[in-house]
Amino acid sequence: YMESLRVYKRERPHYITYGNFDNGTENPKNEGAYLRSLPDSLDIVTLANSENITAYDREDIPALQEKSTQVLYLVDYIKKMTELTDVTALSAWLDKAVATATELKLDGFAFNGLPSYGGTEAEQAARKEAARLIVSKLSATGKTLVFEGDPAFVDAVDLEKLSYVVLSTKNIENAVSLKLYVANILETYSSSLPNEKLLLAAKI
Repeated sequence: YMESLRVYKRERPHYITYGNFDNGTENPKNEGAYLRSLPDSLDIVTLANSENITAYDREDIPALQEKSTQVLYLVDYIKKMTELTDVTALSAWLDKAVATATELKLDGFAFNGLPSYGGTEAEQAARKEAARLIVSKLSATGKTLVFEGDPAFVDAVDLEKLSYVVLSTKNIENAVSLKLYVANILETYSSSLPNEKLLLAAKI
């Protein structure tokens, strides 16, 4: 069975299934609060609370990987961006994330960020510098790298370093809006983001 899963996920063309899991529950109340409850068909899962890995999480991670499910560390820059305005602090935070992911033998990283469409030139420059540093640190590991959100946050020259981009579609409620949004992304990034790297987000 495990070999069949490996062949399906790693060798056969198929639609990639990606999910976020709210790990970090110290005293899970039911089976659904454990990583091991995730479906075997899931290709990639990101640990939404990667800075709070519990003993339960540590126990379940290898079981998921045995089923060829990639487990990623989430670098939640949106949550930390107001705190990490200094490049040195951001770099140290990223180094800690890489060290934790290495210790746990995770399969890579997911990260997020907000593009700066307004603000001063200095603020926009700082945001771009942060994005470049994040991609540089995480891509250097040679592991899976997923960006969640508006790809405008990532420097154009760094887009090729991404394994996948999970688009901001989970709050789009009708098919027409979704179609227009995706068409705009495809047109904007036609030369830098292959279609097979784009994933849609949905609420479940």
